Amino acid sequence: MTSGNFEKFEEKLEREKYIESIIREYYAKKNAEVEKSMKLEVSKWKNIEKKQKEINFKATGFRETNRERKEREEKKQKEINFKATGFRETNHESKEREATVRKNKLLKRSQHIDNALRKKEGVFCIFCKTRADKNGLCYC
Repeated sequence: MTSGNFEKFEEKLEREKYIESIIREYYAKKNAEVEKSMKLEVSKWKNIEKKQKEINFKATGFRETNRERKEREEKKQKEINFKATGFRETNHESKEREATVRKNKLLKRSQHIDNALRKKEGVFCIFCKTRADKNGLCYC
């Protein structure tokens, strides 16, 4: 390797190191900004939680945030419903469960009625005097 090529190689390495240092500085600044904004955000939320706890203490007598109050009330509701019905669920969940049970019951009933009205394949219908097809349906 000649001295000219070696000098070019050294210059290239120095440029790469310089570029890397600029990139490191840039990301260090960005990380510092993000960290600062996160600290501000956390302190902001702590203040909000503190205010919520004071408001809820005046209203309910418990020092808790809205989320904690909701969780406590749901837990209490689940215990009450468990004693009454045997299902550990909130009122909203029990309404949804009962609605799906009702819907399934109606579907089964309609399927049972449809199956009762169908005729066996090849049987003559007394009304239209035609034979029933594979699905048990005739022309009437």
